[in-house]
Amino acid sequence: MNLKTTFAKFPLALQFLYLTLIFVGCWMLSGGLSTLACYLIFGQTNLSTPQTLWLFQSLSSLGTFLLPTLWFAQLKEGNQIDYLKTKSPIHFLDVSCAVLLFLVSIPLISYIIEWNKNIHFGAHMQIYETMFRNLSEKSEYIFFLMLQTSSWAGLSICILVMALIPAICEEFFFRGCLQNFFTEWFKNPSIAIFVTALVFSLIHLDLLGFFARFLLGVLLGYIFYYSASIWVSILIHFINNASVVVLFFLFHNQMSNLNPDKFNHSFGLVFTLISLLLSVLLTVFYIRHKRSTKKIVKF
Repeated sequence: MNLKTTFAKFPLALQFLYLTLIFVGCWMLSGGLSTLACYLIFGQTNLSTPQTLWLFQSLSSLGTFLLPTLWFAQLKEGNQIDYLKTKSPIHFLDVSCAVLLFLVSIPLISYIIEWNKNIHFGAHMQIYETMFRNLSEKSEYIFFLMLQTSSWAGLSICILVMALIPAICEEFFFRGCLQNFFTEWFKNPSIAIFVTALVFSLIHLDLLGFFARFLLGVLLGYIFYYSASIWVSILIHFINNASVVVLFFLFHNQMSNLNPDKFNHSFGLVFTLISLLLSVLLTVFYIRHKRSTKKIVKF
């Protein structure tokens, strides 16, 4: 009997367990192989240079997110054509509205980032707050190390490693794989989008950036659902990552006075409310248009 046909008949809970197991296995394997590759190529495994971090980041992203996605999708396509929505046509309205929505939501996301960073867990949970703040500082330090370049060639590599590869790998896994699966399981796209966004934020292990990343996950989820194309959500994810990389590079090489850290602080209540209003209006317009033209992805 064909493996794909057999897998399609498994209970969804069992399919999810299988996906979880191959994800954990790929995550552990890619971590070890990425470290080994850094040692064989650069002679070190402590990830103390941009070059080792670039290689480790690329290999671990491909192994952790893309490999299990392609593996699982091959099985799921036994009864569903184009499971990851890679072949759907890309419409100009989808791209333009998605980009515009991302841009107008920046003040709102910045407000949430600042609010989230100022959350305190209380005296009885001080040890956990300290732990998560240390993890956040360590992530920022690694990000800073990866961007230690002053050449345009180095910037190109940073955009590839820190923006394009993560955007492709994470969108394939979270939106193309998990969101599709949860939609099939829960029979409700909105529940699937919010659950996927929750997993997307939690898996980054950054509680001080949890709510902003969760909101981004919800935004990417609805963009994927209504555009019916994985490439549109990949584009927005890429723009989000690449904009930070480019701004950081220009500022720290004294090519720009625009400090990227400014986007981690509130733009003020007025701009936040305007951002919220415009985001809601644009979202309502886009959804109504998609429903009127019936260009909604079917699961």
